Amino acid sequence: MIRRPPRSTPKPSSAASDVYKRQYESRSIGSDCILIIMAALTDNEAECIERKAIELGMDVILEIHNQKELERL
Repeated sequence: MIRRPPRSTPKPSSAASDVYKRQYESRSIGSDCILIIMAALTDNEAECIERKAIELGMDVILEIHNQKELERL
């Protein structure tokens, strides 16, 4: 997958901060992948969660349902 560099460094929302906690918990018990459902998140939240997953050495799967969600990448 081709990634474009972000325009600026996003700051996590409170919802993303809660997800960070779950990411750390998941990684600590051996998870090596995270699913990001684009329909459930803002662009900023998805980007923050993706960055944290990569930082933790996890792979990322993006769930996309339509062209509009695909164009958000």
